[in-house]
Amino acid sequence: MKGRYEESGVNIRKGQEAVDRIRALCRSTFGPDVVGDFGGFAGAFRAPGAPGQVLLSSMDGVGTKLKVAILCDRHDTVGYDLVCHSANDILVHWGASLRSAWSSSYKGSPADAARSGVP
Repeated sequence: MKGRYEESGVNIRKGQEAVDRIRALCRSTFGPDVVGDFGGFAGAFRAPGAPGQVLLSSMDGVGTKLKVAILCDRHDTVGYDLVCHSANDILVHWGASLRSAWSSSYKGSPADAARSGVP
């Protein structure tokens, strides 16, 4: 598997080095309502006025998704990929999505937003 990641341009070691360099900086931004630590797939925050409840937040980058879309000359799935990857990052923490900030800012229907790939 290591070879396949490297063949695709992913360098796990360099990625981990970057994480190590920014860890302290990220932790310095934590307020009293942050739950957990740096490095998960989503940020967790205590829900104001809801004891025992946690809000999860996640966002995903577009770089690799756009690169693949360009290579395949297929751009109609990029929006769908972005929404699904962010939702999956929340789901792995056993959370449920309340709404997507990206899709709620789109003027058309959620289905049109996912099909178009353009916010």
